[in-house]
Amino acid sequence: MSGWTGRVAVWAALALMGLSSVGSFLFGSELAELAGMPLYLTGLWPIVVAATVFQAGLFYALLASTRDRAGSARYFAGQLVVWVVVAVAGNTLILTQDVQRLSATASVVVTSVPMLCLLICVYNTVIFLRARRPRRSDSAPAVRTPE
Repeated sequence: MSGWTGRVAVWAALALMGLSSVGSFLFGSELAELAGMPLYLTGLWPIVVAATVFQAGLFYALLASTRDRAGSARYFAGQLVVWVVVAVAGNTLILTQDVQRLSATASVVVTSVPMLCLLICVYNTVIFLRARRPRRSDSAPAVRTPE
């Protein structure tokens, strides 16, 4: 894709990402509010979740093109699928609740998500850094045999 079609595709993708981000932020903030989080913290909840999803997507993109790192790339791809399912479940919870507050169990799950995101981000970083490290065979100097 080159020329004007490439530019249109990039701008369309950016617009879609922007609209999706706004929608995700609004749904996430409302879910945090329904869980009983203080209003000054409800805006952080969707940012933490989005940052975790972004990290998994970035690491997948960086590792997917390397054939010898396919296992790590599959891990991040699987994580993206899990995050999509979690997002759909969270949005469904918001749309189907006709109450001013979530149940105690749902509130515990929702309020524990940021800590879980922190744990996942640390674990993702370790996996990514280990996957990016050169393999022993890649970094080992060539051994010369006597003639």
